[in-house]
Amino acid sequence: MDSYVLELCFPRYGLKIIPAGDPSGIGALIRKHAPAAPIRAYSLAASQGMEDVCVASSEFSLQVTMDTVSEVDALRMGAIYLWRLFMLHHNVLETLKKLMALLPRLHEPDEDCTSRDQHKLVLAWREAAGSIICKPATQRTTTDDLINAFGPIRSSTRCPRCRECCQQRTKAMLQEWATIKRTI
Repeated sequence: MDSYVLELCFPRYGLKIIPAGDPSGIGALIRKHAPAAPIRAYSLAASQGMEDVCVASSEFSLQVTMDTVSEVDALRMGAIYLWRLFMLHHNVLETLKKLMALLPRLHEPDEDCTSRDQHKLVLAWREAAGSIICKPATQRTTTDDLINAFGPIRSSTRCPRCRECCQQRTKAMLQEWATIKRTI
């Protein structure tokens, strides 16, 4: 039995699942299908008030963009669960933007590393941030994506102090990105 069959059976036969304990195992079945069909699993669980299944499915919803939520899915999950899902996606994107907007702390310019050299570093940082933000499905950005975007900046600068500043900022950004909340 798959989640599509469950979707058809719930309204047709007036089924209402009791979320407490879920003795039928239907919650586990919906969870099993969440990686392959996150929006469908989330909306089905939401329609039945299965909070724990919604929380588990919401993390997989970050694999897709919110424009993949059909009108049927939106109506099925209801306004509250739709809002929670939207806010999850919104908060993940805003957190990523804030993390990338923080520039490395640069040292005072000197004859070996002028303000012009540091300006190039800042431009490279902003270009890397822009490349991440402009890609489709930004909310599924991984730490590897961030390393690939920001790693070359460190290696392209000649100044060892600037390299250290870039390394520290990149490390802090990766640590914060790895710990953000990814469920409703």
